[in-house]
Amino acid sequence: MNETKITKKRILPSPPAIEDDEGFEKNDLFGFKTFGQTLCNLFLNAEDLSVVLLDDDWGRGKTTFVKQWAGLMRSEGCNVIYLDAFEKDFLNDPFLALTSAATNNASNEEDKTKFIEAGLGLAQAMSLNLIEKGTGGLIKPEDLKKLLENNASGELEEVKEFKARLTKIAGDGELIFIVDELDRCRPDFALRMLEQIKHFFEVPKVSFLLVAGQKQLAAMVNKAYGYNEEYALKYLDKFCQVKVSLPQQNWFSPDNINIFADYLVINSDLEDSLNATRLIKLLTDVAREYSLSLRDLERVWTRFTLTVISGAVEDGRYYSVLIFCLVKHIDSEVYDKIKNNEPDIWRATHQALDIDPDIGNHLKYNESESFGIYLRGFIDDLKNINLDKAHPFLQIVFTGDFRASYGFDKPMEYVQQFVIPRIENIAGFISS
Repeated sequence: MNETKITKKRILPSPPAIEDDEGFEKNDLFGFKTFGQTLCNLFLNAEDLSVVLLDDDWGRGKTTFVKQWAGLMRSEGCNVIYLDAFEKDFLNDPFLALTSAATNNASNEEDKTKFIEAGLGLAQAMSLNLIEKGTGGLIKPEDLKKLLENNASGELEEVKEFKARLTKIAGDGELIFIVDELDRCRPDFALRMLEQIKHFFEVPKVSFLLVAGQKQLAAMVNKAYGYNEEYALKYLDKFCQVKVSLPQQNWFSPDNINIFADYLVINSDLEDSLNATRLIKLLTDVAREYSLSLRDLERVWTRFTLTVISGAVEDGRYYSVLIFCLVKHIDSEVYDKIKNNEPDIWRATHQALDIDPDIGNHLKYNESESFGIYLRGFIDDLKNINLDKAHPFLQIVFTGDFRASYGFDKPMEYVQQFVIPRIENIAGFISS
């Protein structure tokens, strides 16, 4: 019996391989090197800097940036610990995640052991405080005595010991924690991490770069403590001395949008059977027209590749499927009208195309023009059922031989009978 070997394909391209000491030399997709050097100088030259917040929206490339920045800081002699907070928020308390990451910086077993012991001692003291709040006074006299004595002295002895051991394992150089994906964590986990960094980890030569959207963190504060947005932001100011953001101009420059679209298409496992140049231009034009983020493009590309990998699309039909994956992401209302075959949508596009049945054969799309403009016109005009403007998009999409190749007389039939059903085949695998 002959066995057919199945070659699995990735839904998204492999992430850029960033070595620990690489910096910005190889994969600086969006030209963040200059900003990275400025941030490096801030950490190296500010004596009392403890916590910096890298505040930016999802999908702007923060994770790639901080991994490259970590390499730059290591080249400057700093010890850098990268911690993906979202990977750790299954833990009940972030203290374990922070301390276990810090142990990796210990230069010898003795310092490591003493730091772990100090961490355990602090954890026990923290647990005792928690028990004290919820026991209704059922605390042993000797435990209550210890609590009162420690709190009266201003700082728990366990906190002092922990900070001393943390300073020891930091060594002679700077120790920098990069805490990524903080805004994706459970709210209680994220806020507790902020508070623990403030109270337990603020020691000389140890600093933090927190990577999160400030608005998301403020929403967590609002949920936990009931503060309005203004007071939630003021509350966050207690934990972050400096707030920075990635340079805005880098993402929306034509070159950089094209670079990321090129990265998605060329590094995809589907690349061999795709018209790469055409797909790259489509993604680039539409992203620029609608100011789509990196995360937006990844979501569109995920829907597209799931459709292809599921076996629903034959070679040569990828382009129109990707177009309507974009339509679904940008305006789901218009997409649903097409999918549901609403009479007004059908009549507007179908009758308009009936004006000239051969228009698809002789109307050529000017490659120098932005496809995003055509897509915006299509979406906006279908909302208003504009007979004069709703059809040029479909004429451009299916320029040439769609009838001969696909067996449909009109583009709208092709969209509704072939493209939409293929995309909907994987509707259960990805959220809208």
